[in-house]
Amino acid sequence: CAARCNASSGCLAFVHNKYKQCWLKSDFDTRVGDDVKHHTVSCVKTSRCHRYFGVDHWDGKTCCAMACGSFCGSSSCSSGPGGASACCGSVIPDTVFCGGGQRAPCTELVMAKEQPKEQAF
Repeated sequence: CAARCNASSGCLAFVHNKYKQCWLKSDFDTRVGDDVKHHTVSCVKTSRCHRYFGVDHWDGKTCCAMACGSFCGSSSCSSGPGGASACCGSVIPDTVFCGGGQRAPCTELVMAKEQPKEQAF
């Protein structure tokens, strides 16, 4: 179930039970307690943009609005909830940085990683 959710860009959470049934969820606004009788377990998929209440864009730096779901970065991104300004990486400003109270849509400030120095032996 987790693998199916990870493979789906619109999946934000999944639910499974002892019968090997699996449900993929595109939102997690509605919550229901896990059912002990059927060993039902709910899992929220975490992602890079999840902490900004957003969806990962494929460019690796942009976070679309949560409502965009699978529209985020797709060829039909402007048709997503909130339109291009919420769902299209090319329209979401590179100057609106995630964090410090700024929620998605936003751009993550990506710092260059320092390369490890080679040691002489």
